[in-house]
Formats: sequence, C-alpha cells, structure tokens
Amino acid sequence: MLWLLFGRRQYQFDGNIDDVYNTLVNLRPLKTISAYLYVLENREDAYLRSVAAYNLFGNIVLFIPYGIFLPYLFKRLRKFWKVMLFGIITIVCVELLQIITLRGSCDIDDLILNMIGIFIGYIMYRIIHLKRKQLFIPYQ
Repeated sequence: MLWLLFGRRQYQFDGNIDDVYNTLVNLRPLKTISAYLYVLENREDAYLRSVAAYNLFGNIVLFIPYGIFLPYLFKRLRKFWKVMLFGIITIVCVELLQIITLRGSCDIDDLILNMIGIFIGYIMYRIIHLKRKQLFIPYQ
C-alpha cells in the first residue's frame, strides 16, 4: 500500500506553484471518476481501459481491508461512524502527504473511492462478526 501511495515517480517542482496545483490537485468531486468511467465505456484502447479500471477499482479494493481489520483490531472503533471518521482522517492525511512530498496526486475522488472501500470492508466485518456470533451460541 505504501508503495502505491508514495513509491511512484516524484513530480519535478520547477518553482511554479500554479503548475503543481493544476497538475497534482483535483478538488472537484467526480471529475476523475467520470473521466475513468468514460474511458471504460467509450474507449477501445486496452491500455487506457486497464489504467482506468486499475484506478477506479484499485482505490476501492485497497481500503477494503482497512474497513474489515480496523474494528477487529481496535475495540473502540467498532461503530460505523467511528470507522468512517477514522478513515476520512487517515485518507486526508495520506492525500496531503502525497502533495507535500510531490508523490502521487491529491484527488477528492481518491477520497471518495477509498471511503467506498472502507464502507464495503466495514459491511464485510459486520457480516463476518454476526455470522461468528451465530456459530458460537453459548450453552444455556
């Protein structure tokens, strides 16, 4: 996960902060997601389609374990809103760190997709947790 978030090629800063902002920052919700969905629906180029699928689904799948294991590892974080709040804080920190280090990009759509992943993971946690409780019915 760390390699995917920070191990990519570093952006070369030439002193123009507007260039950095225009290149590495997207604060318009659904801009990137809609562009990738357009590529998946309308382009025949296998490379572009794989990049779009990788970015859309990768950002979701990458954070599913976060939603599963966070409540398992930390008893205080078993409520839905706590997992989601902790997830938002973590992702915002990662996005800000990416822009500060000039590695990766700061994209609101990454936050949206990552939160979908955490949500799916939390739902999986709840299903697993409920099934586990049903299997271990105590003797009366």
